[in-house]
Amino acid sequence: MSRWLRLVAAELLKIGRRRLTWGLLAVLLLISIQHGRNLRTELLDYRQAQTSGVGRFGQGVSREVAAATEADLSRRMSLPGFLDELWVITDTWGVFSLIILACIQAGEEFDQGTGRALLIRGVSRLAWPAAKLAALLAAAGLVWIALALANLPVGLWTQAQAIGHVDLSGIDLQRWTGHAVLLVRSWLTTAPYLAFAIAAATLARGAGPALALGLGGRFVEMGSIVFG
Repeated sequence: MSRWLRLVAAELLKIGRRRLTWGLLAVLLLISIQHGRNLRTELLDYRQAQTSGVGRFGQGVSREVAAATEADLSRRMSLPGFLDELWVITDTWGVFSLIILACIQAGEEFDQGTGRALLIRGVSRLAWPAAKLAALLAAAGLVWIALALANLPVGLWTQAQAIGHVDLSGIDLQRWTGHAVLLVRSWLTTAPYLAFAIAAATLARGAGPALALGLGGRFVEMGSIVFG
């Protein structure tokens, strides 16, 4: 058991030292910020359309439609609902990022030839992928916590853009508990994707085929949800 835990610790160390890990985290943060900025831009456009009657792309917009759309955007941009909407965006792209990280983390052993050395030293063929899965799940949990904390100031800023001030009256213990349950459920659903990516990299003996299978499967899944 102690040997397996050392494998997990070694995998966590490799994940933390990867520039890719921090690069993907930065991209996810930028996506969250950009989502808030996009809603703000749309809100300002419809506010202006109420007086000009002209939409964002020069199309005619009735004042009633502009007012109703502005009210809907203001509702979406207000807490606590905005945090749930923002997390859907974060979760969607976060899974893609984790698949990329998992494929590279598992495939590098074959790409660099270190897998054979581990087997020669007596590491079990099952213990090795299991250690990678445990480390990636732990890393995903830390990333999910970091993103959830980063989404809070994004949410406060977005709400201020919508209503002109920060209003926390709608957030109570029940709301926070519900959002925490959403985060935990989202984190648990990453396990099948990580397991699939590790299995694909192990069977294909490389990161490249695993990336094609993992990302391709995720795109197919999202397409079936959208068009299904």
